[in-house]
Amino acid sequence: MLFRSATAFGQFLGLAEDELHPLGLGALFHDSGKANIPREVLNKPGRLDEREFQVIKRHPLEGYSLLKDKEALKFQVLPAIVEHHEKYDGSGYPRGIGGEDISMFARIVSLADVYDALTSERVYKKGMPASQALGVMYGMREKDFHPTMVERFIKCLGVDRKSTRLNSSHRIR
Repeated sequence: MLFRSATAFGQFLGLAEDELHPLGLGALFHDSGKANIPREVLNKPGRLDEREFQVIKRHPLEGYSLLKDKEALKFQVLPAIVEHHEKYDGSGYPRGIGGEDISMFARIVSLADVYDALTSERVYKKGMPASQALGVMYGMREKDFHPTMVERFIKCLGVDRKSTRLNSSHRIR
């Protein structure tokens, strides 16, 4: 779902065909650093304590470490992996950057990641309907997300109130 919504959004934004492939790779590999995070932290059914949260916050840099030597990933994919938890207001991690300093691919992957997290069922929670998730995300604009990026993401998805599926007019070629 995350790959599909990220690449559909990239297409909606007018990214060139040759940019959609690295965007998709960024979406696929964004959490690759979790491979180096202890399973008991990743699979904890309840809320993470402060120490555990500090451990999980390492995953973007762990992903970078795992993939940094892959030449094909350097230019656009690695920033998406490292920056997908950065926030528009600068309060994110791992570097605390914000606004336009966050790469376009990271902004796209971040939106798709949050949408996926909100709409997916997890061990500790049920997924919410798409319309509710998009409402939550709209409320996160200017803090977590660039305001116009959230509005465009919502427009791109084109979901109705009962659906959790993407609008079929934005399928990847």
